[in-house]
Amino acid sequence: MRAMKDILLDIKDLEVTYDTEDGIVRAVNGVSLQVVRGKTLGLLGETGAGKTTAAKCVLRILPERTGNIRRGNIIYDGADLLKLRIGEMQAIRGEKISMIFQDPMSSLNPVLRVGEQIAEALELHSGKNREARNSAAIQKRVDEILEMVGIPADRGGEYPHQFSGGMKQRVVIAMALVCEPELVIADEPTTALDVTIQAQVLEMMEKLKREFSTSMLLITHDLGVVAETCDDVAVMYAGEIIEHGSVEDIFDPSAPHHPYTAGLFGSIPRLDDELPRLKPIGGLMPDPTDLPAGCKFSPRCSHRTEHCDVPPPNALCGGDHTVRCVMCAKEEM
Repeated sequence: MRAMKDILLDIKDLEVTYDTEDGIVRAVNGVSLQVVRGKTLGLLGETGAGKTTAAKCVLRILPERTGNIRRGNIIYDGADLLKLRIGEMQAIRGEKISMIFQDPMSSLNPVLRVGEQIAEALELHSGKNREARNSAAIQKRVDEILEMVGIPADRGGEYPHQFSGGMKQRVVIAMALVCEPELVIADEPTTALDVTIQAQVLEMMEKLKREFSTSMLLITHDLGVVAETCDDVAVMYAGEIIEHGSVEDIFDPSAPHHPYTAGLFGSIPRLDDELPRLKPIGGLMPDPTDLPAGCKFSPRCSHRTEHCDVPPPNALCGGDHTVRCVMCAKEEM
């Protein structure tokens, strides 16, 4: 067990729903997560698992009309973010907690130069007024952060359309890191990039994380990205954390695993195993407006029994490695 002083972000029993024309979408269902100071937690799962919704709750940027936080606490550095006033929350966004969004194309203003957009982030969190945007101190900091992410400082005067996809993502990362936040939430930051550029961006993010002593919540569906960058991993399915442990626990083939996690690994091609076909996970994720009463993965699980019709326990499989599965709970007993 980790000491509380080592925990920067502690999400406790978070439940989130969306009000839609088709009914109430149960997006996040009792999620609990901890991000350790100076470490990276990978939040792994397929599209629709609730990863981004959980992350948006940390910054309190859910859609006002449809998004509802039903219960839970989000403790950041000792304070519950869900109980802060709007002004207090705005002071935290960007300066203490930053977010790198999935699509750099929609994260940048097309009619503003990239240097101006980075300067604006600095300006909003340094107490400086708009007229001070071109001050020497701010411009120096903008030039420094551009160089740090591998972009020549003189390109700060260019517009987003003059940059490639990988360079746009570097600009977005520069905007997120310019105020040196304690926590960065990265929502699939390399999804839109090709493999070569993806590797460069991940290497750069890891370097900057070490330089700024930043903690990170990395949202992804890519096991390769998790193996490369994460210290701890939480596997999410249908709004629940179904497995959690260190990256060594999750990638240890001899350790107990949730059938969904095992299915993820089974669907990846291996260089040392000549199979005629990959092994995809059968079926689809359940409808979030009509989730199963018991194990959410049971309709797709080849190990299903009658015991799966009730919510499964969270079985401890050694150290901090937990698996939410009846099969693993029996092994523990």
